[in-house]
Formats: sequence, structure tokens, C-alpha cells
Amino acid sequence: MSRRQVREFEGCLSAIFRLFGMGVKEETPTYLPYRTKESILTAAENRFYLELIKAIDNKEVILPKVGLQDVFAITDKEHYISARNRISTRHIDFLVCEVNTLRPLFGVELDDSSHNKAETQKHDLFKNQVFENAHLSLVRVAVKQNYNVEELNAVLQT
Repeated sequence: MSRRQVREFEGCLSAIFRLFGMGVKEETPTYLPYRTKESILTAAENRFYLELIKAIDNKEVILPKVGLQDVFAITDKEHYISARNRISTRHIDFLVCEVNTLRPLFGVELDDSSHNKAETQKHDLFKNQVFENAHLSLVRVAVKQNYNVEELNAVLQT
């Protein structure tokens, strides 16, 4: 069976299923299974964020969970789509920016135990390389129950 025949066949089956009310809910525009989260940050991220605010001392703006495609411009127009696809689903936990221009100053990644997994380390390496190549600092901080503002300041100054 050709690809076209498969698509037509799948289209026919979908039409029959919808006729009998058996269609997949996701296909209907009124099926919107979303709700507002209590916070865009996890509990660990929120604890760190509150300490980061103290460490930054209102000198910069802290943006949580920023997509990498919002931070980095793609310079290789010939391979634009593949380069964009590599960063389009990734984000940085916190991006610290200048107050008036929102020019990125550095990124902060909060590393929990999931960063010990081989697959996560592969993604971390890629993210490190993107930041380094774009001449933007990336600070990695281990998740803790509590943070010391002075220690955090010292880490952010490096």
C-alpha cells in the first residue's frame, strides 16, 4: 500500500469513527484539557528563585523557564530549521537579564538528581556548548533544601 493509500485509509477510518462518536477527543477544537498551574516553578525552583532574588538585589531581572530559542539567534541560515529544532524544546531554568534592555547576562540551571542520568547529561552538555559558543555564561547550581545568599552570590560572580 502506498503512503497516499494509507493516509486515505486512515482518513476513512477516522471519518467512520467520528460518525459513531468514537473519534479521538484531541481532534475536536473544543477539547482543551488545560488548567492554570499553581506556579510555573517546582517547589525546588521556587525556593531557589526566592534566594536568587535576594542575591541579585534588584540589580537585574530574573526570568524563569525561558526557551532557548528566545535567548539565542541562529546564525547558520542554511541549516536554520535543524538548528532551531535542536533548541526549540529546551529551556533554561533562570535567565538573568539587564533591567532596562532585558539583554541576557547569564543563565542559571538548577541541577537535581535527574542530572545524574546519562541522557540528561547528554542534554546538559549540549546546553553548555550552546551557551559557551554564544559567549553567554551558564551557572549550574545543585538543588538544596536551603540556600545561603552569600554563597549564592559567590557562585553567581564566577
